[in-house]
This record gives sequence, C-alpha cells and structure tokens, in this order.
Amino acid sequence: MKEHLNIQCNKLKKRPFICAVCGKGFTRKDSLQTHFNFHTGEKPYSCGLCRSNFYNRAALQFHLRSCH
Repeated sequence: MKEHLNIQCNKLKKRPFICAVCGKGFTRKDSLQTHFNFHTGEKPYSCGLCRSNFYNRAALQFHLRSCH
C-alpha cells in the first residue's frame, strides 16, 4: 500500500496539473487548458483562410499545411 502511495505521489510531482473532468495529468498548465478544450468543445484556433476552427494550434498548423 505504501509503495502504491509513493508511486501516485511521484506521478503528481511530475504532472501537477490534473484535469477535473477525466483525471489526466499534465506537466504544464497550458497543456491542461488545451486538453480541457476537448471537454468543453471550445475551438479557439481559427483558420484565417476559411471558417475552420480547431481545439489546438497543432491541428490548425496541420490544416494550413495540408489544405491551403
């Protein structure tokens, strides 16, 4: 039991930003926010060439390279 608690504690140290919805941990606060966009449905990244919107910047960049 003690070993299990230590493992969980180490995981929290490495990933202190925890999603309140699914429990997934992140090392950076901005990564948690991007992940949270999936839960909320928010798509804050917009293509300036068409009306497409994306959850994260990487998806927008992929769209720009492959579609425009």
